[in-house]
Amino acid sequence: MASAKIPPCKWAQNKDRIFLTIDVSDAKDATVSFEEKKVVFRGSGKVASGAAEFDTTINLNKEITPADCKHKVTDREIQVNLKKKESGFWERMTEEPSKVTKHWLSCDWSRWVDEDDEKAGGAGFPGMDDFGGYGDMGNMDYSGMGGDGGDSDDEEPPADLGDLEKKPEEEEDEEGAAAAQPKAE
Repeated sequence: MASAKIPPCKWAQNKDRIFLTIDVSDAKDATVSFEEKKVVFRGSGKVASGAAEFDTTINLNKEITPADCKHKVTDREIQVNLKKKESGFWERMTEEPSKVTKHWLSCDWSRWVDEDDEKAGGAGFPGMDDFGGYGDMGNMDYSGMGGDGGDSDDEEPPADLGDLEKKPEEEEDEEGAAAAQPKAE
């Protein structure tokens, strides 16, 4: 990395692309350029620690196709979409080990797609349509499930459970009264 100040970043991937979010708000004069194994970000903006200038080079773990990469500057962040040169999942985004990048690079779990999810047709739970309406449960007939709609604790307890209905004060009074009476010999 060739930079004095590196902005916080998040990344995610699918088999064809890397999604990089540079967490710089109110970015001014922001430029993002792409090389086969590099992403270079220059500009100024606000991060959690305050306003700062950035001139950051991110060395990528594998090659990208620079002509097919894009970026978008918003009020809250810079969104970068990198096209992988070869389809597949990367072990990590940068050449540097995680002990070097852990202070500024993290996973963007809201965009992350696992390799297994991608094979099954995308993120979420395969075959569940993201739990949309829980399948055909909207047409379930609840009439055979018993009950009259009342609350079950409104019922009177069975007679053989009478001892369970005593309040703790009543139990103490009975024990105290028994202890106060002399034993019969």
